[in-house]
Amino acid sequence: FFALALYKAQNGSSAPRPMGLVTDSQPGVPLVAFLAPSHVPLCPKPQCTSLVPGSCTLLQQRKKAHRLHGLGEKPGHHYSFAYNRGTLQSVRTLPIRAVIFYQGESDILGSSVYNCRQRALVSWIRSTWGPQVPFIFTVVAGVKEACGTAPFVRQEQLKLRNAPTVPFVGCATAHDLGHPDDIHPPDKREVGRRLALAAQAVVYGLPNVIHEGPVLQSVKVLNETSSEVTVLFRFGSRGPIDAQPYHLGGTSNCVQCCRVNPFLFSFVDQVTDDTTAVPLHSPTVSCNVSTPPKWTRGHHISVDQSRVEVKVSPPRNGPGVLPRYVRFSYEDEPQCGFYNAHGLPALPFHVRIPESWDNHG
Repeated sequence: FFALALYKAQNGSSAPRPMGLVTDSQPGVPLVAFLAPSHVPLCPKPQCTSLVPGSCTLLQQRKKAHRLHGLGEKPGHHYSFAYNRGTLQSVRTLPIRAVIFYQGESDILGSSVYNCRQRALVSWIRSTWGPQVPFIFTVVAGVKEACGTAPFVRQEQLKLRNAPTVPFVGCATAHDLGHPDDIHPPDKREVGRRLALAAQAVVYGLPNVIHEGPVLQSVKVLNETSSEVTVLFRFGSRGPIDAQPYHLGGTSNCVQCCRVNPFLFSFVDQVTDDTTAVPLHSPTVSCNVSTPPKWTRGHHISVDQSRVEVKVSPPRNGPGVLPRYVRFSYEDEPQCGFYNAHGLPALPFHVRIPESWDNHG
């Protein structure tokens, strides 16, 4: 679907131009399996102390379950496994124009080093095919065995998108396309369309292509009463064209959809990368390994063009109790998204709300 969408967009009514697509499909392997042996030492091994709280327990439970059922260790989890077994070495002499990458589900328990390994992969790609070879990655869809950790993999993935020292990077997201019973998003046509839009903008430099959804520009407390706080979000476009009107919409395969407010607020000054435990669809592993944090879900949303106002009730009544952090679409399987006119969603985010605020908006 990616190649077909890109081919149609590139050719249009002009004479067809041939395109080549080389695939390397390695199921169920972590990112480190794609690294060349020379680039594996660039990143440390994931440590339990730096993972999402509870992930170490989950990891031990998962290993124990594998032993009990005679599954052993997955061979694809060894360093450089996909690099040695796949096509990466055999295509080194080909003139590669760009690389698209869809991976991340197998790193839900090692998200602390994901961004480092992502950079190491880009480094090897560019040392092989050129320093300006574009790299387009996909933000992973919901994973049914993520136990609340999928948002942290996405957070690490998105660090590459925002890294000023790593240019020529594109991003397509599938965080809103997940299915509770399928680790891979069923709507692969939409994944391909979004990747093709990113390629048009990043690889071919087409200036008028909208390839991302609404981008958060600012957040502030608008006003407060004794019972609720109103928080104002302003969104815009990263590119030259603003694809308004923006709107809320249920994600693909959602169950509760926009009956669930996608904004979560914390009224605590210090918030770490904690996670809310959720049921795991497996009889051998339990997700209830960490204490859920004190996050409060917004209870009302109003959208006016690029302005989004969200009302939230503080955990205790009284003036001066203001939210300190906000998360958006920060769940394994987000139910409600914020889209532009091209059907592209705003990316998940976790940001601090500035302490200074304006009573008059």
